[in-house]
Amino acid sequence: MMSDDPPATAEDLADLARLREQTAALVEQMDVLLAAGTMANAVGDELYESLGVRPGIGKRVLLGNSIPPDDQYIYSTFLTEFENIEDTVRNFEKRVNAPVTQAAGPRAVGSRYRI
Repeated sequence: MMSDDPPATAEDLADLARLREQTAALVEQMDVLLAAGTMANAVGDELYESLGVRPGIGKRVLLGNSIPPDDQYIYSTFLTEFENIEDTVRNFEKRVNAPVTQAAGPRAVGSRYRI
């Protein structure tokens, strides 16, 4: 079965070679970034260990039994919003510009029971 695409020209091949080089450079940069992130995580873990801090302890304390229920609700809402902050920021324009449904207003109703 023959393809309807015209054969690749020297210009097309040069573009592909350039894209391949750019992709290889990008992958190298990503590897460097991932290595830096791994190193930063290791430093953070060492810091937690040296200070005796356990990750997530703040959340457990804020939602623990020593906090009044009203405050637990506030902290729970705050922590949920914090976890979803990226999505909230990305979709802020959609939320602000979303059409608002109108509440049902008073209307005249014909009824024999109306006073």
